[in-house]
Amino acid sequence: MIRLLISALFVFAGVVVFAQDDVTTQRDNSPNAQSFVPSTDAKSRARDSYEAFLELAPQDDPRRPGALRRLADMELEAAEELLIDGARDAQGSGLFS
Repeated sequence: MIRLLISALFVFAGVVVFAQDDVTTQRDNSPNAQSFVPSTDAKSRARDSYEAFLELAPQDDPRRPGALRRLADMELEAAEELLIDGARDAQGSGLFS
């Protein structure tokens, strides 16, 4: 009985190691998630989708607060990008020299 239990433990450990190896290989072959930057078009489509959902969803929908937060985050991100781009333009024009 103990031999069976030990054998099963070794088989399970081998499967776990093999599965971790497979996941690591897949991660190495996949593009870096941090280097992915969604296009402006994708961001505007996502914002439009959230706005459409909020227009159609009932007020008591449990997904509504999450959609409101995400839409607000997207709007803040867009405003920050405008500020950063404006600061870059001002530096490039020599206003702060």
